[in-house]
Amino acid sequence: MGGHYKRSMAAAIQVGIGNCGGIIASNVFIITEKPRYKTGFGTAMGLLCFCAIMATLMFLGLKFENRKRDRGDRDYRLDESSLDNMGDDHPSFRFTT
Repeated sequence: MGGHYKRSMAAAIQVGIGNCGGIIASNVFIITEKPRYKTGFGTAMGLLCFCAIMATLMFLGLKFENRKRDRGDRDYRLDESSLDNMGDDHPSFRFTT
């Protein structure tokens, strides 16, 4: 993440969403279902599938954005006065996939 504001917000969001896993786990792993925990493991598998789909979409989105930058579709950003602190908004920045 480019820029200190984006970086600090991204770190806070990542920690916040990561901590939601504990809330979900404490509610879907029901003691009366032990030792198989069908609800808990089913929820985990569903979230893993959702994560795989979202990671694939992110990969395709980053490839699409890099192609736009290669074509020069983001060069209009170079007219801004603060080129030194653009971070990932700079047209020459490429996302790694």
